[in-house]
Amino acid sequence: MDPKDASAPRVALINTATEVERVRRLLEAAGLPTVEDDTRFGGEDFAWYLQARPGCFWFLGAQGGASADHHAPRFNPDPAVFWRGVHYWLILATASVDARPG
Repeated sequence: MDPKDASAPRVALINTATEVERVRRLLEAAGLPTVEDDTRFGGEDFAWYLQARPGCFWFLGAQGGASADHHAPRFNPDPAVFWRGVHYWLILATASVDARPG
């Protein structure tokens, strides 16, 4: 199914519980706090990836103050938290390399 097709059904973003726990453990072991959020997504494009592969969607906490939601034109992320995204991906990439056999 082509997610760009306006007539295609929309899928909800549902994180894989095992991936959420795996990533939470990695982040917290690296000293990064995590917060459980009850946000619901019915139209996030990342949901299409989760239809094909296990995974999870995380926020960096860049939406501050009067900023609009992340898909809105007035979204104004706080650049002071961008380092979290880089750190997050380095943690995941390193863990993936460490977990490879041989």
